[in-house]
Amino acid sequence: QPGTASLTLEARTQDEGDAMRLPLPILEDGILQPTGAAGRVGEKSLKLSFDLPTPLDPNRSTVEVQLAPGVATSVLGALPFLIEYPHGCVEQTMNRFLPAAVAAAWFRDLGLDSKAIDDVLLGKQGTSSWGSQPVTPRLSLDALIQQGLSRLSSAQLHRGGFGWWSQGDPDAFMTGLVLRGLSVAAKTGISVPPSLTTGTRRAVLESLQFEGHAAGEMDRVWLLSAVLIAGPLSEQERKTLTGIYENLHLTREKLPPAGLALLLQCAHHLARATEVPELVRRLETTAQRNRSRELGELVHWGQSERHFRALEGMIESTALCLEALLLVDSKHPLVDPAAAALLINRQSNRWSNTRDTAYAAIALLAYARSRGDASADASFRISINGRTLETATLTRDSMLAVHRVRVPVSLLQSGRNTLLVTRLKGDSPGYATVTAQSWARADSLRSSGDFLQVSRTYLRLAERTGLTDKAASAPEVLTPISAALAQNERVECRVRIQVPQELHYVMLDCPKPGGCEPINSLSGWDASLQAVAPPGMPPRPASREGINRSVYREEHPDRSVFFLHRLPAGTWELRYTLRATFAGDYRALPVTAQAMYAPVVSANTDARRLVIQPVAGAQR
Repeated sequence: QPGTASLTLEARTQDEGDAMRLPLPILEDGILQPTGAAGRVGEKSLKLSFDLPTPLDPNRSTVEVQLAPGVATSVLGALPFLIEYPHGCVEQTMNRFLPAAVAAAWFRDLGLDSKAIDDVLLGKQGTSSWGSQPVTPRLSLDALIQQGLSRLSSAQLHRGGFGWWSQGDPDAFMTGLVLRGLSVAAKTGISVPPSLTTGTRRAVLESLQFEGHAAGEMDRVWLLSAVLIAGPLSEQERKTLTGIYENLHLTREKLPPAGLALLLQCAHHLARATEVPELVRRLETTAQRNRSRELGELVHWGQSERHFRALEGMIESTALCLEALLLVDSKHPLVDPAAAALLINRQSNRWSNTRDTAYAAIALLAYARSRGDASADASFRISINGRTLETATLTRDSMLAVHRVRVPVSLLQSGRNTLLVTRLKGDSPGYATVTAQSWARADSLRSSGDFLQVSRTYLRLAERTGLTDKAASAPEVLTPISAALAQNERVECRVRIQVPQELHYVMLDCPKPGGCEPINSLSGWDASLQAVAPPGMPPRPASREGINRSVYREEHPDRSVFFLHRLPAGTWELRYTLRATFAGDYRALPVTAQAMYAPVVSANTDARRLVIQPVAGAQR
């Protein structure tokens, strides 16, 4: 039975005696196996499948269904992160208030309670997302916006442009960023000082007309899109900007995906009807696609590693491409997969940094508007395995909180389970997520996972005697049939991880096989993560971005836990070393993997046996 056994060793003579008692944990042969699925329900019913172990333990099985009226609910948690950011450069000043202002304006248009909106957008007073940073009294959203506009006015340089900080040289990216932000803010109903907008617009026009040829293509298309979004244009301005657009269009081959998205926005605003479809096709060609059984198709643009310039990263690029597609064709088939890719790449309730978070939040809010999230007023029937669980009604108030329902165990079954969500009335969509966790016996476990796959191999590191010491020879794969080790042999555990889409903050929990101990009993950086090249391809080179690097191992009495900060798309192998210490026939419980801040992304290996044969003179 699971629990703690006590081993007592006694030694006695006629006159003396001694004893030692050692507690020994007895672990149950199995794991709590997580699984999940997510999707969108509209005119067609949503069918999600998830597997539960055989046999099913009803006392240790939990399934929860979450239903939200749109992706905006997922964005809300990221906004306090931006607001509380403790630094005040021009970009952070804009990012601090703009996404929250966009969300607040939308929610207020829906008639939602202003105090409830402020509480959700600004977070709870007295808390901070930035650890040791002091917590200042919380401002109202209106006061926060006015504070931001005042700081921007103070930071504006004498010719109307902006640098990174208030005292510095003008910077094309920062100036364009501010003009775009002020334009978006004005469209939400914020009263922007006319002098602030006029001066910034003038600086952008001057940069395009007098310094445009000296600037790179990305700077020019960034500035051009900013001034076109700001509008309106005089006849002479339109003529000048059309000429700049035409020159940029000739260099479109040089533009990265984000640049193509900006150029597409420019083509739309200048009514270049014949060029819009061609630029859309270019975005389609540069899209990087992945597919997940439950999460569906995912699409992203940009570089996931080794990018040094603004707008080249995956989140920024995908957000800008999503905005551009929504502008010209909100029903384009890449729109939903791009939004899904942004959502799955969150880290906890935000993205990796403030810039990514701001871009993703604004793009997803635009997506939510286009998908009818604003008119949330619909009823849904939630069924499990053909039996009705409940009927849930989502209203505009539901946008500030997710509807949750626990599934009674009596509705669950071993093996395949099916969640069916059907819209009964109304036109607004719903976004459903099912998360399940159930105890699975090791002898019935099979490798499983969606969006993430893991497998495990043990290799014997046979040692040969050298002139001065022992050296490890080529490893030998231990198969399930002949997985017999000798005491004191070294064993390398290799956990292979396959990810179709870049993931952040992945945790690998690797139970120790009975009878084995780590070479180093203390936690440390002695595991390695290596890229596995596709068959027939040369190995990938080492880099600082996560390829062939050391990984932190957190050691526990019964398992080793590894934390992978970032896993680019591809196949990876985690390697660490154990020593076979005690003879016996042992179970190696499954390795589990999970994206720490996206629990629906999880996987596990199967369980297996490991035999350690005794060696004369070795400890038993």
